[in-house]
Amino acid sequence: MSNLLLRMGKPDEAEKMLAMCPSLKDFTDDTFLQTGNHRFSGNMVLLSRMRLDQGRPDEAMRLASKALTFRQTLLANRLNDIEIFVQLIAIAQTLNEGEGQLARANYKLAILYNHKGMEAESQICKDRAIALRANLRPEAKDAPYEEAEFMKLCL
Repeated sequence: MSNLLLRMGKPDEAEKMLAMCPSLKDFTDDTFLQTGNHRFSGNMVLLSRMRLDQGRPDEAMRLASKALTFRQTLLANRLNDIEIFVQLIAIAQTLNEGEGQLARANYKLAILYNHKGMEAESQICKDRAIALRANLRPEAKDAPYEEAEFMKLCL
């Protein structure tokens, strides 16, 4: 129901509905993370989307990042690095302030694809990362293609 209300453009009502769930009563970041249940990270992502629609992008990014970290920790043996960065890209694309994270995630994914011999995929991600960086920081147009430069784009 919360997801449906959010899609209807009613983030405050969606949050109230989420809070009505008995297992999420009085939820906090720690409530989600202490469950040890990967399904609750989905609720954290949902809450992140609510925060974004409520005009709270910093909180939205914080929640989305925590959800991703939680998934990485919990599912580390079932997720490979590429899947993790694909998930990070999906999350960053939903956030208005996520372009820096999106650029960095594409940079990292390009490196991973390259290490796995997937040159075409690597080039696509590299081009996307460079384009995002150029859009965010035109003065960094000729900056080296290295992680430190992409870290500067992140909040």
